Amino acid sequence: MFIFIMFLITVMNKILRILITTSVLCNAAFAFLEPIYAIFVERIGGFILEASISMGLYAMALGIVTIIIGKISDNKQHRAKLIVAGYALAALAFLGYYFVKSPWELFAIQIVLGVSSALIDPGWNALFGRNVKKNKEATEWGFWEGCKQISIGIASIVGGLIAFAFGFKILILTMFIFEVAATINVSRLLWVKNT
Repeated sequence: MFIFIMFLITVMNKILRILITTSVLCNAAFAFLEPIYAIFVERIGGFILEASISMGLYAMALGIVTIIIGKISDNKQHRAKLIVAGYALAALAFLGYYFVKSPWELFAIQIVLGVSSALIDPGWNALFGRNVKKNKEATEWGFWEGCKQISIGIASIVGGLIAFAFGFKILILTMFIFEVAATINVSRLLWVKNT
């Protein structure tokens, strides 16, 4: 953790610090549920087919909307706003998991999550790519990728522990809190020049 903080403070510019810390929070939020997602689907009345359909709907929504948002994100005036909107929408979708009672409701939430990721990804990648230091591209992309994977690994274990000890409702609230924190953090981009 100390290495993570020191690297962020001393090496990277403000935009990369915001993007990486937001990514760590958001990926942790997703990873809390991801390894036990099929069990969650079962608890709301679904089976293997519903779990796979819901993930397929997420991916298709993400793919279709990313193509459209990518074009819009080329306009620098909209980029940060789209990213913030995507994280906020993801937080609302995670909260939706708390109230879901059927696979059909889950399908709708997964589509919303796909749209939220599509709002984030093109602009996030463009901003990150534009802000890496020359001749340090692999170092900075590698640092982000490493931090992301570590957060996913830790959150996967912690998510299972939370669900086992306290149930899915508490796990989902934890996901929501992490995503709200990510949204608050990334909203700082709205006040940074050259985003």
